[in-house]
Amino acid sequence: MNIFSRLFSPHGVNYFHPLGIALEGVETRAEMHAPRIRRGVETRVGLHARPAALFVQAASKLPVRVLVAKEGTAPVDARSILSVLGLDVRGGQEIVLTAEGDGAEQALEELEAVAAKDHDAPGPPDGG
Repeated sequence: MNIFSRLFSPHGVNYFHPLGIALEGVETRAEMHAPRIRRGVETRVGLHARPAALFVQAASKLPVRVLVAKEGTAPVDARSILSVLGLDVRGGQEIVLTAEGDGAEQALEELEAVAAKDHDAPGPPDGG
């Protein structure tokens, strides 16, 4: 028998030590009840390269820690470019943003706006 047991919850897959200790990078009980937003990623390439960098930069400026997850994956820190890229979020896929603490809802709205923007859309023509 594996030393870890899996618990499937509406919030994704969580891993717990047999003694009930939550492992690092896994939602805590408080995080499960924290404000969250589900949002489709609008940019065609998803959260890759420049869109991921813009997302991580925005998350890094927030006063609260934000976690981001994709269906079937454990939540990761939205301030980590490697973690966000590792989610392999494609255009049109849904992400779940979770935050807790003072300003959590505003932080989620700010990151939702980044995910909602089509970063592949052509910009305004250069006025010359």
